[in-house]
Amino acid sequence: MRMRRVLCGLGLVLLSSAARADTGAVGVLGVEAVGVGDDLAAAVSGALRKVATKALGARALIGKDLIELKFVFGCDGEEPTCLAQAGHSLGAEKLMYGSLRRSKKQRDAIVVDLKLLDVVHAVVSKSVHQVVLRTALTGPALDDQAARWLDTLLPPPPGPKPVSLKLDTQPHGAQVSIDGVAVGVTPLFRPITPGSHVLSLEHAGFVTAQKNISVAAGDNVALDVVLEALPVGVVKRDDLARPVHARAPGRPAKWAALGMLIGAVATGAAALGTWRAYVDLQDSTHRQLDDIAAHLTAAPTDADRAFFAAPGCTPPSGLSSSTSIAMFSSDCRCGQTVATTTAALWGVSGALAASSAIAFGIGVGLDKKAHASTKTGRLELVPLLTPSSASLQLHF
Repeated sequence: MRMRRVLCGLGLVLLSSAARADTGAVGVLGVEAVGVGDDLAAAVSGALRKVATKALGARALIGKDLIELKFVFGCDGEEPTCLAQAGHSLGAEKLMYGSLRRSKKQRDAIVVDLKLLDVVHAVVSKSVHQVVLRTALTGPALDDQAARWLDTLLPPPPGPKPVSLKLDTQPHGAQVSIDGVAVGVTPLFRPITPGSHVLSLEHAGFVTAQKNISVAAGDNVALDVVLEALPVGVVKRDDLARPVHARAPGRPAKWAALGMLIGAVATGAAALGTWRAYVDLQDSTHRQLDDIAAHLTAAPTDADRAFFAAPGCTPPSGLSSSTSIAMFSSDCRCGQTVATTTAALWGVSGALAASSAIAFGIGVGLDKKAHASTKTGRLELVPLLTPSSASLQLHF
């Protein structure tokens, strides 16, 4: 049983790490149904996850249901220290969870308890306790309720203001360096950090231009620089002989391709390991299902027959007293988690492999383009004499 918990916990960690590991991430768990239908808990959980994803974007980590995490980590109730461990496994700084229960005082009403756990300090920082009619937990009304709960627990932070640089030169094709770091050729559009920067623009046959700019947060800087041509008598042979692309521009893309290929191989190896674990769990559940069928003490009901025809992780209530059925349910849920983990790892491995091939192709293309455009010239001054005049001609 302990090994099964470890496998389930490993699956949750791999899924959350493959998805996101952002600073300030918020894990959103499915709410627990206490004396109410699982369909209602699933609807409320789905609404909370939808509004959290819309409001928090990449900071929202969609986790498993609360009851599953409590089982995996052996939590007694909603003890904050134990649930904080689950939050750490998701890579979250905050954890949102809760429960639904039937109101004892008001008919057709549901008591909604939601909590926001500070994972770092293992304390509940905010909570929601509200009694709502069941009719308010369906359709658009449920989405509105979920949005209000989210605003109470986690007011949306102000988004960062984008800062960008749009740079062009006359003529095009000048090498651009920002604070001494080459970033590309004009025309150029890229993000830039706020503050003071030094732009260097270099083009063969033109005077190197330098510009000092100061960028404030939220500013978008646009520059169009006309480069000054070098006088003919000042043109240096070294300037003409120096390639515009002094180093292979495709090398970073090729290194990136190698890194992604290594990542694809490592992720594929991890997927093989989780697949082996899934096969073991599948064999175990089949054996337990046969044992349950062999030890039935009464004639099977329609629900029992439907369960054995299409087994699921939640058995009929008449079978819940069996020890084998409890082990079956545990292994079944673990198997689902490990199967999802395996599929995710295969997807990540395939995406990394495809990205590696694309990056390598881009690197090869950049190198070929740079090689084709690189010319080393030779400048000569040749006297030209005619009966009526004398002059000099430039020959390359």
